[in-house]
Amino acid sequence: MPPSDAASDALTLEPARDVRREQDGFLALSQEPWLRFCALKGFPPGEFVELRYAASLYDAPIRPILRFWTGEEFREHILPSSCEGAGIWIGRVPRETSEVWISPTNRTGPFNFRILDGRRVNRFEALRKAAAAPKRLFFALSADMVGLTEEAELNWRWALGAAPMSTYPAWRAPRTRGSDPRFDQPRSEWAKAPRLIALVDGRGAAPRDIETTRASVAAQTYPHCAFVTTTDGAQFDAGDLVLPLIAGDRLAPDACGCFVEHFARHPQHAIAYADETVGEGDALRPVYKPGWSATLHRFENYVGRAACVRASLLAAESDWVEASADELIDRLLSRAGYDDVGALRRPLFRLGSATRGIRRRRRAAPAFVSAWKRYARDTTTSARCAGLCFGLEALRAGGERRSTLYSAARRPL
Repeated sequence: MPPSDAASDALTLEPARDVRREQDGFLALSQEPWLRFCALKGFPPGEFVELRYAASLYDAPIRPILRFWTGEEFREHILPSSCEGAGIWIGRVPRETSEVWISPTNRTGPFNFRILDGRRVNRFEALRKAAAAPKRLFFALSADMVGLTEEAELNWRWALGAAPMSTYPAWRAPRTRGSDPRFDQPRSEWAKAPRLIALVDGRGAAPRDIETTRASVAAQTYPHCAFVTTTDGAQFDAGDLVLPLIAGDRLAPDACGCFVEHFARHPQHAIAYADETVGEGDALRPVYKPGWSATLHRFENYVGRAACVRASLLAAESDWVEASADELIDRLLSRAGYDDVGALRRPLFRLGSATRGIRRRRRAAPAFVSAWKRYARDTTTSARCAGLCFGLEALRAGGERRSTLYSAARRPL
């Protein structure tokens, strides 16, 4: 483990329940494996703490559950997932804590998870962070004063997790990290995995934009990537994966590997899309997308071109060479069924230009509202719809309580 990522002994994890330690990570023996913190030194009772943690970039992002044991009972917090590479949680340790456990995944099989660092957060710093949501901070302090513990903890969670969209670059900085080959291990056999082709529309593009996209493809951690333009007359094998792009688009270094792992986990999917970012510098903003809905797609092309498709789909598109990347993805999605499309909850694209060339029929507002309400009732997306008003961290971390919709609440937002 690199020294910058090394956790103190107090934050070292060991198997507690339904987990076996392997040479290169852990093996989950059930859908609710638990790891135990070896010591309580990093969790001062009654104080605020900050944990920074990471899962493998190639494991599907899941929101961990942090459990504080207080004798025979326990209190739990559903933590933000490490969608950007690392996750950060700030919260208060119960005074009666005797043990601290964490459940990093809800899938059986191998997984990697580690604590990058942890520290005590003094009350002044906690108040300053919570001031981003003054209303929730007021409720948290008021509930503390009259001894309403559960209400206080709920409002502290909302207040400490709030972040205005304008602060996204600063919010994202501590949550990104580089790929570590010893930790970020693929779950499929990349030696036998399909070729992934970046199909770049360079028509009318400046040479520097084409080179920008070429460089991002060359920097991929996945070894079987190719860069072709729509004018190269590329030929695809049926088993290939294709990323339609426009010159100037950039991929995260692990983007191709994430798509390959997604299709290996979900062989029924023919299309997979991911989140994206737009803008540069202080103007950088995220575009977080809901799960797949053919109904919602008929009203709004919310996927854009940040997607990867199986090459076999292009066989039915006689004029795919002439279509723009946005039009091609939109056309393929328009014919896709519910089980044909999957979503990766990671920002894997930085697009060089906005989605273009897509038009929708005008529809009456009541019809759109009805469609959105039907969409919002889906358990895998209701948390995302309900959390929009709480800012960035709530968008990623908000959700139903475990007692009501446990499986949906653990999905990353």
